[in-house]
Amino acid sequence: MSDQILEDLFGVARAAAPAPSAGLMARVLADAYEAQPLPAPAAPAAAVTRPGWRLLLAAMVDGLGGAGAVAGWPAAAAGLFFGYASPEALDWLAGAVSPSGADSYELLSAADLFLTEG
Repeated sequence: MSDQILEDLFGVARAAAPAPSAGLMARVLADAYEAQPLPAPAAPAAAVTRPGWRLLLAAMVDGLGGAGAVAGWPAAAAGLFFGYASPEALDWLAGAVSPSGADSYELLSAADLFLTEG
């Protein structure tokens, strides 16, 4: 069979596609509604006894996207600090990592053995 004959056959089949019966659609929807979980019953509202400042803080955190969104802010602030701070301003950090200073800290001391030719 050539490709044109197959295309003609598929075109006829697409044009005469049978529609599902109303009874079939009703049964499918009934099965789908039966498979859906029921919503949990609403718990009675408990009286909140938190201090006012905690309620205000909770409202602010919720307004900013929740605790998960607010948790990334310290990392973002540190990234901005390290991105905009000049290298001279970060000497205190180099001293905390290596007491002898960052100039004498060698990460790959044995790399010379593998980089030489001969």
